[in-house]
Amino acid sequence: MEQNHAFKAKNFFYTIWLFTASDMKTFVFPETAFGIFSALAGPLLTTNDSPCFTAILWRIPAVVLWTWLNTLVFDLANQRLSASVLEDKLNKPWRPLPAGRISQDQTRRLLFLVIPISLGVIHWGIGATEETILLFCMNWMYNDLGGSDDNFIVRNIIIALAYMLYGSGALRVACNPPSWSMNTNAVVWLIVIACIIFTTMHVQDLKDMPGDRAKDRKTAPLVLGETFTRYILAVAIPFWSVACSIYWGVGHGLFVAMLAFGILLATRVVLLRGMVADRTTWKLWSYWLASLYALPWAKFVADGQFVLHV
Repeated sequence: MEQNHAFKAKNFFYTIWLFTASDMKTFVFPETAFGIFSALAGPLLTTNDSPCFTAILWRIPAVVLWTWLNTLVFDLANQRLSASVLEDKLNKPWRPLPAGRISQDQTRRLLFLVIPISLGVIHWGIGATEETILLFCMNWMYNDLGGSDDNFIVRNIIIALAYMLYGSGALRVACNPPSWSMNTNAVVWLIVIACIIFTTMHVQDLKDMPGDRAKDRKTAPLVLGETFTRYILAVAIPFWSVACSIYWGVGHGLFVAMLAFGILLATRVVLLRGMVADRTTWKLWSYWLASLYALPWAKFVADGQFVLHV
């Protein structure tokens, strides 16, 4: 009997994990990196003039948990929809619903539990409650009001705003409020990040075209054409590599490295096609985005302002 209960518990938690598994490397970890790198950048982005390296690193579990809980709420809300189940049967058949591990009604009931639990944990234990509440609103607009389907411009705006909120929340948690907080430079940087997301998020849609077509989702590759979308990305990605490097005034070596990464990614988007190649490109885009997140800290270190406090 005890073994049976243990098996059920293990199966339940594994099912929960599968809801967010595809988002860990491409979203949860990069957004965690944004929070940690931004907090380590000290006065460039926060009110902390002399950030303690170890103290901020100790905040990594809290930032990961905050990001993961919000991602879990989004994934449950998104994957429970009938159209999403149809899409996932084509794009991600291992997810819990198309794999038959859980029903849509069970997922809906699970969402009822996860929302208040997540909000409670965040409000009383982690922080950044305001961003969480706004993200819940964005989830509703994206999933239940069809913001992800009708128009790729609206879809990208919602996603860009969501990235702003995730970045803001991750940074606030990393700052360990009320000890420190974001400054106005952080707000400007978050707006820049939102612009990057708006102009390059199409890279996510390339790998999902079969499912999006079945769902009749109006993504950029399906509306503008796959080739044209790839060339948009091939211009936007190197542009942001250069623009962000100039914005933060990084050294020549890092500037060249960021430009090279952008050109490599842009070349790959244009030349390597197909679901497998596009999935790899999507992962590389996430790493490229994380490298942009690190630029403020790199600038802080290069200027000799960073002191290793332990």
